[in-house]
Amino acid sequence: LVVIYKKSKLPAYITGIPEKLVGNTYYVTHRNENEDGSIYAAGVVEKKAGTLHSFIYKLRGGRIEWLNEVAYSVDSIEGPTFNYPGAMTLTREGVAVVIHSLNSENKTKNSFVYLNESGGQKMVITLEGMKDFPKLVHYNEESNNFVFVFRGKPSNNDITTLQNTTVLGVNGLGDVMWKQEINYAGDFVDMMDLSSGFVVVGNATKFSSNSSKSPQTTVPFVVKIGERGQVLVEKWMANAEGSVIVFVDKSSDSNMNLFGLKGNYRRILPKEVVKSTSSIHLLIDGMIGITSTNLN
Repeated sequence: LVVIYKKSKLPAYITGIPEKLVGNTYYVTHRNENEDGSIYAAGVVEKKAGTLHSFIYKLRGGRIEWLNEVAYSVDSIEGPTFNYPGAMTLTREGVAVVIHSLNSENKTKNSFVYLNESGGQKMVITLEGMKDFPKLVHYNEESNNFVFVFRGKPSNNDITTLQNTTVLGVNGLGDVMWKQEINYAGDFVDMMDLSSGFVVVGNATKFSSNSSKSPQTTVPFVVKIGERGQVLVEKWMANAEGSVIVFVDKSSDSNMNLFGLKGNYRRILPKEVVKSTSSIHLLIDGMIGITSTNLN
């Protein structure tokens, strides 16, 4: 399904980005539906060879109300730049997107673009020092604050290398309030909001020895972070060793579900775990204690 905006055809649903791009063709990577039925979407379009723009649009009743295209240079040197929407969330006033920009020298930067429901700019800032790919952005309506998660590259992370998962707290004015870095080899799965902080979930790589770079197995990895960014609990789920968490679901602050598969990853993505007919379900409480384990 496509919709027309000023003679341009845009997908109404997520298409992903193909290996070979067609010039001036729009590809949707993110799509969120609002409570009022309106839809915000973001993606990429190649305007000329070697330059990839990001776009954001609002769709209501089958009609695009507005479309914004953005592209940022990484440094003072102008040149071909790829701009990817890395993470997106809706707020009470509009939509917030983190644009990841990459130039021909593999230099990167992240820009936070906050638009109101009419497409006007509420805030556009560079997230200084944040070079890794934006995995997630959460918005807290009560505090009017944002929390970002950054890690590695857009895809194919190296699970044998220690990397930081960086969690960043930013207020509604764009000021950085705190930053926490969690260093481990593996991947990032998701983050859950709590009334008193956040729970970061990933899969950590366990090596056969301290000097080895050969992954031995995978261990679900959970970190609870306080409202000011301090690490409160950090736990490897040893009883689920040899499993990969694929997605999470929070019933309440004291009941959080981790779902996954038994088996180690061949690469970084949970979709590419070694074929397994066994599933895993961990139920954890607010202090990251395991209250129930189900290995099928």
